[in-house]
Amino acid sequence: MWYQANFILGNISEKQFLKQPEKLRLESRLILAKALKAEYKKEEGKAIQYYAAYKALPSFKKALFPVIDAFVEWRSAALSKSGNVNSNKAVLLSGSREKNGLGHEKR
Repeated sequence: MWYQANFILGNISEKQFLKQPEKLRLESRLILAKALKAEYKKEEGKAIQYYAAYKALPSFKKALFPVIDAFVEWRSAALSKSGNVNSNKAVLLSGSREKNGLGHEKR
């Protein structure tokens, strides 16, 4: 997690990220980190491209936990639908109890 967080925040380079000791599924973790970094920088178009690149990976290269795939689907759909990541952040940070597209409460 340290490498992902520091890459997203711009504290380390891609080269430094790739030198981390944990190599399992490194390619997919880098793509996901790039997507999150793009969202953090409000570069929605780039984020959508990185999420699409993640989804295009063969399953044996993707994250070990299905929740990551669900997160990628959710973020790419939200960005594609609204074209504005800031509106999604506002819902997440406001504590709103709106329903999302799956019928679950948004926070």
